[in-house]
Amino acid sequence: MIKKAKAFVGICYVVLIWVMGIGTICEWRYGHEEAVGCIYSAWWFVALWSVLALGGIVVIVGKSRKMGRSSVLLHVSLLVILAGAGLSFATSRDGFIHLRKNCPTRICYQVNGQEFQLPMSLRLYRFEVEYYADSNIPSDYCSYIDYREGEVTVGTDTIAMNRIGKFKGYRFYQYSFDEDKNGTLLAVRYDPWGTPVSYAGYALLALSAVFLLIEKRGHFRNLLHRYRLGVLGLFLAWPLWGYAEDGSIADSLGRRQIVYNGRVAPYNTMARDFLQKVSGKSSYKGMSAEEVVDDWIRHPNQWKEEKIIRISDPSSRKALEIDGEWASLSDFFDSKGHLKFNAVNQDVGEKLEWIRQLTSGEFFSEPASHMEKRKEWSISLEIFYNTYCQLKIFAWNHIFLGIVFFLWVVFKGVSKRKTWAVIRIYYLLSFFLLLTSYCLRGYLSGRIPLANGYETMLCLSVCMMCILAVFYRKDILLLCLGIMATGFTMLAAGMMDHRITSLPPILNSPLLYIHVAVIMLSYALLLLTCIIALGYFIMERIEEKAKTAEKWILLNRILLYPALCLLAAGIFLGAIWANISWGKYWSWDPKEVWALITLMVYAMPFHYRTHFDSHPRQLQLFFLLAFIMVLATFFGVNWLLGGMHSYA
Repeated sequence: MIKKAKAFVGICYVVLIWVMGIGTICEWRYGHEEAVGCIYSAWWFVALWSVLALGGIVVIVGKSRKMGRSSVLLHVSLLVILAGAGLSFATSRDGFIHLRKNCPTRICYQVNGQEFQLPMSLRLYRFEVEYYADSNIPSDYCSYIDYREGEVTVGTDTIAMNRIGKFKGYRFYQYSFDEDKNGTLLAVRYDPWGTPVSYAGYALLALSAVFLLIEKRGHFRNLLHRYRLGVLGLFLAWPLWGYAEDGSIADSLGRRQIVYNGRVAPYNTMARDFLQKVSGKSSYKGMSAEEVVDDWIRHPNQWKEEKIIRISDPSSRKALEIDGEWASLSDFFDSKGHLKFNAVNQDVGEKLEWIRQLTSGEFFSEPASHMEKRKEWSISLEIFYNTYCQLKIFAWNHIFLGIVFFLWVVFKGVSKRKTWAVIRIYYLLSFFLLLTSYCLRGYLSGRIPLANGYETMLCLSVCMMCILAVFYRKDILLLCLGIMATGFTMLAAGMMDHRITSLPPILNSPLLYIHVAVIMLSYALLLLTCIIALGYFIMERIEEKAKTAEKWILLNRILLYPALCLLAAGIFLGAIWANISWGKYWSWDPKEVWALITLMVYAMPFHYRTHFDSHPRQLQLFFLLAFIMVLATFFGVNWLLGGMHSYA
């Protein structure tokens, strides 16, 4: 009976993963509302989750004595979370309320066009837009309202991004506002049962994860004992400089302070960003970025014929009828002055827009008289960061030397102390430089750098280097592979937009940093399991390294525990943040769905532990292939599927 129930649950489990994956593709093709209506809110999808939950209860009851207390508590917490989601689905109510100044109303509108009335009315008496210091970039939107019953005011509230209003079980969220700033649009959420139950499930999940890692007779502690690695060794968590291409710090023009990307920055930052975007270089024909931009502003007509715009797309080159990958601005217009639209893709369009903004004076501005200028040493620090923190160069160094170190250790051994010393010194130096650069970026941006794809990949690199510190003296081969893997994460970061920008109001929350940091640490551990699996298949073919290969099987099983616990914690921290910011702790956004898919896929070895224990090669193959889920979650969503999380 239990075996049949477990098999049935396993089938439902796999079907759900496939359905959710298809749902994200459906959203990409037909839109979010269509995906929610046809899949995520469909009766059969809810029934599938219900059947999985009921099957899970049968299995838990039947195997509770063998599972252990922490494992039982973990599965109970997941059932509580599902129950909370079911209650939200069945009993919650969502809508929007539009308020104009001094016009009380209680009518809410739902997405489907239906209306419902609140038990009280709301009146907007003031609306304000707050800005970041010394800039015109909004930092928050604030609606000042009061609650009324009849003509009597029974309460007041300030509703802003990441600051919700609450009254009689209803929750109000800042969603949008009118152009004249005399009106506001609030999202309304009524969920008296689902949210508390879901939060209770999150608390139980956190408790069970801790017990899972510290339980004396638990499987995790047993694996640690076999590997001879202390429990604290896995929780030590918490480089990148290259070479300046032009070899000189910017002159007085580069030190000129301007307003760029919503903050006071040196001219050097703006110029390097512009030239890097347009040409992919930091200098041009012996001219520094500052000189190029300054001359372009002064003599725009002369630069129309300059072959400075890099075109990487072959179809765009063909449409422009150019030889090679370089085009001038005039190449984009025909003899009548009409733009050749068939040559303009997204990348080319962005480059042309940057050029238009530069020549029209919109790309940057002079600081207003009331703005406080930055200290000279702070400007020097940012120019130093721009000049020497070349991520791609350091990434290629990491990849090349990681491979060289690994091959040297495999075929030459590490009997000589010099070999150990060289690898360890490189690791320590690169770790120091990477961490220093990450901290520099944090100082210059005025926040923890976790707000976009570049910064999250950079954080992933830092996390990876932190984890490698555990194996600094224990496993030199793993250290070599880790250095190489960190190089790839830095290379991926180097391909993204590296500009320092202000946080949008919706992201201006402490929960952002906690959520992203925890997720990145889990991804770093999962990346390490993938690298270890790759190393395993290499090492098992070398007779002298058979013991190392066996040890890595054990290590991967150990790393999966904290990786999965951190991933679950990151997902549910994100759910709490979403509930505070958007009014829903789960919206079936593609990034949310793929993170859940990743969690469910990586949980499979726990449910089929007996099988994988007797087939270690299959387990390593699983770790190798399962990392595709992480890549799909991070890169697939950002570049293909989009959604609310596509900024990261």
